[in-house]
Amino acid sequence: MKLEFAPLEGLTKYTFRNIHNKYYGEAVDEYYSPFIEPSSIRTMKVRAVEDIIPEHNAGYTLIPQLLTNNSSYFIEAADVLTEYGYDTVNINIGCPSNTVVKKGRGSGFLAEPDKIDKFLYEIFASGINDRVKISIKTRIGYEDVSEFKNILKVYNKYKLDELIVHPRLGKQMYSGNVHMEEFDMAYNEGKMPISYNGDILCAEDYLKLKEKYPKLKGVMIGRGAIARPEIFEEIRRAECNPLEGIGNDRDLAERGVLGENGDSTVVEDIAKLKKYHDELLSAYENAISQRVAVLHIKEHWPFLIRRFKELPDYEDRLFRNLMKCTTMLEFKIEANKLFSLYEKNKK
Repeated sequence: MKLEFAPLEGLTKYTFRNIHNKYYGEAVDEYYSPFIEPSSIRTMKVRAVEDIIPEHNAGYTLIPQLLTNNSSYFIEAADVLTEYGYDTVNINIGCPSNTVVKKGRGSGFLAEPDKIDKFLYEIFASGINDRVKISIKTRIGYEDVSEFKNILKVYNKYKLDELIVHPRLGKQMYSGNVHMEEFDMAYNEGKMPISYNGDILCAEDYLKLKEKYPKLKGVMIGRGAIARPEIFEEIRRAECNPLEGIGNDRDLAERGVLGENGDSTVVEDIAKLKKYHDELLSAYENAISQRVAVLHIKEHWPFLIRRFKELPDYEDRLFRNLMKCTTMLEFKIEANKLFSLYEKNKK
């Protein structure tokens, strides 16, 4: 079963992907680019092109993702991507952002399955799928779960390489429960390979999903992998021995120094995480500026902080102080205070 790193706008561009791949990427089968919005004939924004050019993505498999409801724009952009050597393109029909939804794109597209049908018909009629495989990342509807039945009927008409289903509604954003009955529908009635996305936060979550849905093509992880960059490694270890390598926030706090698998310690794991974090911060600084680098790295911390909250000496003020930082020096001092909590709790 494939392990896929989900695209997260503003978080998982090539600077991040390269560093994550360096430290934790051995277990990742595919990274997905944050969505590209093609807007005119054979043109994409310079920043979008920079994110997907092969020289910026060496050493791992990248799947470019396009966000559009215009079949001509998709066909033209997909053709450009084939020239860069890509053999698969993903269509975003799930983004819940209000600015995207208002334009009838992302999950805003889901309200009109007839338009999705026309969009896909024009794409496949063009023959572009003879040159590039096409997959879709989707939600199950925008307003109501009842929408998914008709949406899936549309998807089933076309030879999709993969359908990645995040079983939430667009209006839910990233909150509330996932709707597994609708995912069951996709798994049982989908005529294409099905993958799952949503709320995989530790290896145990993955193992439970795999047990229930053994024929999945892949599992895509986004926010869980920002919180635990090592989650893909933990999953592969857990697959080899389900009694070992299962990581979660409380487990890290309680295991102390010696890891359950006997070959590493929590302190060593956190030392690696700190190296990864500091190199990411340095890369942001080199690419832009200190001030913007701090803003970028702070976007990771609402996810990273989960693992620190379980430690006995953790106090919320440490996170609040970190998020108030505006200079590189201030930020490094406050981040070091958090990382040092693991040394304080060393057995």
